[in-house]
Amino acid sequence: MAVYPDGPSGIGRVLDISFRLYRASFGKSTLLALIAVFLVIAPAVLSFVVTFRSVGTPDAGSGALVTGILSVVCSIASLGVYLGIIHQVDAAGRDAPDAAIGDAVAVGFKRLLPMIWTAIVWYLALAGSAIPAIAAAALLMDVSPMAGALATAVLALLPLAVLVYLMFAFVLTVTDRESGLKAVRHSYALVKGNWWRVLLIVTVIMIIYMIISGVFAAVGGFLVGLVAVGNAQIQMMLSLGGTYLLMLLFQGLLTPYMFAGLLATLNDLRMRKEGGDLEARLAGDVEAEAAVT
Repeated sequence: MAVYPDGPSGIGRVLDISFRLYRASFGKSTLLALIAVFLVIAPAVLSFVVTFRSVGTPDAGSGALVTGILSVVCSIASLGVYLGIIHQVDAAGRDAPDAAIGDAVAVGFKRLLPMIWTAIVWYLALAGSAIPAIAAAALLMDVSPMAGALATAVLALLPLAVLVYLMFAFVLTVTDRESGLKAVRHSYALVKGNWWRVLLIVTVIMIIYMIISGVFAAVGGFLVGLVAVGNAQIQMMLSLGGTYLLMLLFQGLLTPYMFAGLLATLNDLRMRKEGGDLEARLAGDVEAEAAVT
């Protein structure tokens, strides 16, 4: 049964759909998230171990180079996995045939280059929106520091507005196979006229995400500190390290929920702007995936 509704929804229902999407895709998307988190954590842990063991030795420089290259490779791989999670969660919402984890990862890696192009255009648009604030602040600071500070505070809202308008460009790169300027323009067209609605929904989702991950990481770090043996300094280091690792872990587990929230909001915007075109796209996608499987 498809999770996505066939018509526009209220804000409360969009939030409810995001939880249902998360639940429907929980198993495989969570496993993928754990793989992505491992790809992020493993190079950092390896770098710490190599640096600790090679301090004062001739191999210190080469060890840092190897771990640096590994970190870049793992970061790119984790991005591909995260894109696969978007595909997995979206498929659950459309009631598409259950894709294997390998298929989801394959889709994610196929969208890596388009995602990089989308990111370039996205960052250029965001940076361009910040230029007026920087220029106005620089000019007004010479006249009055207070006026410059006020102008900076007001014009800083412009990048925020652009950020909300372009929020779905990365998701569209996966779901609609778009990239670059096309994905950015599509995101803007969908959000136009619904800016405050999108901001409210995403803010609530972000608050839920940060509260859950923060609480679990803090409690986990505290427990690690309690069971640590040794002096107070070692106990503090273990507590801080445990908090960091647990926060990464729970952020990874909750990342599919973030994607579910974005996809639920995106679907609602589609129904408000595109209507029947969305129904045709969903039907076509389900039939295409059924034919593949």
